[in-house]
Amino acid sequence: MKNEVPRLPSAPHAPALRRRQRGVTLVEIVLILIIASVLAAIAVPNFGGAEEQLDLEEVQSRLASDLRIMRQDAMRCGNPDNHRPYVEFKDNSWEINSKDCPGGRSVSRECEDFGGDFDCNNFVEVEAVEEDADESKIEFEYPYGEVDSEYEITISSGDEEVSICLDGDSSAVKSDECS
Repeated sequence: MKNEVPRLPSAPHAPALRRRQRGVTLVEIVLILIIASVLAAIAVPNFGGAEEQLDLEEVQSRLASDLRIMRQDAMRCGNPDNHRPYVEFKDNSWEINSKDCPGGRSVSRECEDFGGDFDCNNFVEVEAVEEDADESKIEFEYPYGEVDSEYEITISSGDEEVSICLDGDSSAVKSDECS
């Protein structure tokens, strides 16, 4: 009987050890569920804010593109007597207009057009550095597409916001706050 495997002595707690090794207890499952639900409660609101920020960045990109188009149309118009291309702002929309220039256009963009879950109340706000500048209408002048002031345009929805800076000296459009 040399090849016999020694057995552990039988003890009152031995069946409990064997049972514990077969699976997990109800207490362990409940703890895992509690931890997972706490992590989910922390993570889900953060993802919601990220989606709204991405939607705002899409609107920011569209407005920056529209400002650049109006600047190009002003340079393309050909003489200072032509109609000045402009961007006109309202609480929840803006309109680009260069229809009096050859090949010009007129397009309105409403808050609702963007499909995001936006709070459209005071969706777009414009602030000019120069006190006498018109904050509701930005005109671009021939030959370089200049504007009369530096403008900071803020697009907001709820707690999220993005900015565009329209430089008064170079008329460059930057997707950021003015410095």
